[in-house]
Amino acid sequence: MQSDLEQRSAEWFEMRRGKFTASNADRLMSNGRKTGEFGQKFYTLIDEIAVERLIGKTFGHFVSPAMQRGTELEPQAIAAYEFTSGNVVDPAFFVLDGDIAGCSPDGYVGDDGLVEAKCPENMAKHLNYLHSATHAEEYRWQLQFQLCVTKRAWVDIVSYHPEFPPHLQVAIERVEPNTEDFHQIRVRLVQAETLVKNKIQEIQDQAAAA
Repeated sequence: MQSDLEQRSAEWFEMRRGKFTASNADRLMSNGRKTGEFGQKFYTLIDEIAVERLIGKTFGHFVSPAMQRGTELEPQAIAAYEFTSGNVVDPAFFVLDGDIAGCSPDGYVGDDGLVEAKCPENMAKHLNYLHSATHAEEYRWQLQFQLCVTKRAWVDIVSYHPEFPPHLQVAIERVEPNTEDFHQIRVRLVQAETLVKNKIQEIQDQAAAA
């Protein structure tokens, strides 16, 4: 189900509250050093989701300079993508997946595609994206999460850097759904949701017994 809420609006943050989203997919899928072990980033995410559900407010989200740069340059990146690819990008809003998950792609492309734009400040990173399309792997879980939720056929991951020569400002790599990744995401969502519910119940039981 798609909502028509403007991204980063108060209502948009409220809809995301207490849910697992594509922007946190790397943390959701993080593993520890031992086989079958969850990573520390995963457990931190569990705590944040539990807090949001307990207090009924969105957890304070840190906005780094890099994130702010991405937000400010995103319209330019989308325009550069449209010019380079010939595709028209339509606005995409928050897409719900049941009651516990959702995503906000940077845009829709036709009836089948998505676009996700990155604007790295590090010029060497953009160079590597141009040369080896490493952004497709770096953002693997975010992209697969988006495809899993939206049921779209592909997503173009875009790197944009305005300081490069015009013909090198955009690196585009198309990523298609991976059924094994989908399976891993679904399994991890079930595990994560169970841990969140258990933690909330334990805290409530302790408070009631105090």
